[in-house]
Amino acid sequence: MEHNTVFNGNYVVNALAGKEWKIGNMHVTAADSKGTVAGGKRYTPIDEAASVLANKAVYIEDRSFELQSKPYLRMDIKLTYRMNNKKFMQEFFVDFQNVTKTKNMYNQWYDNCSGKIRTQNLLVFYPNFNYRIQF
Repeated sequence: MEHNTVFNGNYVVNALAGKEWKIGNMHVTAADSKGTVAGGKRYTPIDEAASVLANKAVYIEDRSFELQSKPYLRMDIKLTYRMNNKKFMQEFFVDFQNVTKTKNMYNQWYDNCSGKIRTQNLLVFYPNFNYRIQF
């Protein structure tokens, strides 16, 4: 029997763009963007009726990874300010992850309390503030 694996999204496309602006001899500002489009995550369907009776998730094993979520979409934007000294470099940047706030599926499970199949999504939007020093 042949079937897909959890890793078979069928395609992945990444696009990157960035620009730096030099300010004097030591300072640089930059803006970067990254976009990703990928085939949706594969998953095995849950037999809801059997799960209710067993009070736990019962997967339909002969349909392993047959279902696929909607395509994964993500756009990130990063803004940077960097100071270059002779002995070290300092960098402040903020990385805005998933600026389009796309709800990408992470996993699916059977909820014993409600008796329903639930879906969990990845973080919708995440700002990441950083400071880095390199010697």
